[in-house]
Amino acid sequence: MIKQINSINNVGAFREFPNGGSIQFEKLTFIYGLNTKGKTTLTDILSSLKENEPTIITSRKSIPTVNTNQSVRISVRAHNFTNQLPCIFSNKSWTQLNSNDDLHIFDSDFLHRNLFTGLSIKLQNKENFTRFVLGQQGVQLVTQVADAKKLLRQVRFPICCRHFKR
Repeated sequence: MIKQINSINNVGAFREFPNGGSIQFEKLTFIYGLNTKGKTTLTDILSSLKENEPTIITSRKSIPTVNTNQSVRISVRAHNFTNQLPCIFSNKSWTQLNSNDDLHIFDSDFLHRNLFTGLSIKLQNKENFTRFVLGQQGVQLVTQVADAKKLLRQVRFPICCRHFKR
């Protein structure tokens, strides 16, 4: 679980955010604010962390560009709930990555991926939303049931055909 953002440098709206402030994240944290104040930048940083996808951050370089490298430092509470471990983005990659399975980001990208694309809801959106609702284990169970039904149909069909050929 993310505990605190310690520093952000040269990423989107955060040209220099060296101290991170005293705000600590809790189990459920809402981020809100005026336009252009960094909400999307924060969600992009968290998405980059969750997916271990550095290009999300490298594509968000602060404007005007300064010569300093992009860097992010986030404290994550370990599973034993006593220690805080750092997750660090520097030199275009994340280091000290921990399991981020508990990190969920509900932003406009989530809505477009899982609920709708523009004004329509497509099959891919429905499938993605089902995966989200069921979770990874639920999707695996649904897949096992579908495979078992397919196998059952393959076994039943020859039996039914033989029965009617008499």
